[in-house]
Amino acid sequence: MQIFILVLAIIFTLIVVVGLFIPRKQTFTETKDIAADKRRIFNLIDDLDSWETWSAWSSLNDTDLQKEFPGKHSGSGASFEWKGSKMGKGSLEIVRAEPYSSLEIATQFRNKRFRVIHHIQLHADRLPVQLTWTATVKTGWSSPSRILGRAVMNNMQTDIHKSLILLSQLAGTAAEA
Repeated sequence: MQIFILVLAIIFTLIVVVGLFIPRKQTFTETKDIAADKRRIFNLIDDLDSWETWSAWSSLNDTDLQKEFPGKHSGSGASFEWKGSKMGKGSLEIVRAEPYSSLEIATQFRNKRFRVIHHIQLHADRLPVQLTWTATVKTGWSSPSRILGRAVMNNMQTDIHKSLILLSQLAGTAAEA
């Protein structure tokens, strides 16, 4: 019994110590060149219904995913809430949309424990259009929250990478048609 308690104390201490070295604010950036018109790319991102065709945060990744749209489906203020077996619960809102140039999107996870702000920029002086997607998560002060925030960011980075590949393929295919 004493060994069990000692092991638990060591695990708890490790979680606290490791979490202290993980920053509360974590950011990553992914860039993708897309051979398509900037209007086509922007419209695919701005229209939340179209996320089903290119986003890793769709039934492509979670077949049990259910979405509910409380209002608008595109533009500033458009949002949806989701619930799924793999993705859990959360919400996504387009906070700001500058047509054909940039979007700011906020996602909330796990009953608002994690808030992620996404800045998407389209640099379109020439083809291919360079899309830059920056995501920033802010976690709570606790060590477990910081550790979970790091896990959320790692998963999100993988999902954004997959999504940009699909978006590039979809936008490029549509541009050729």
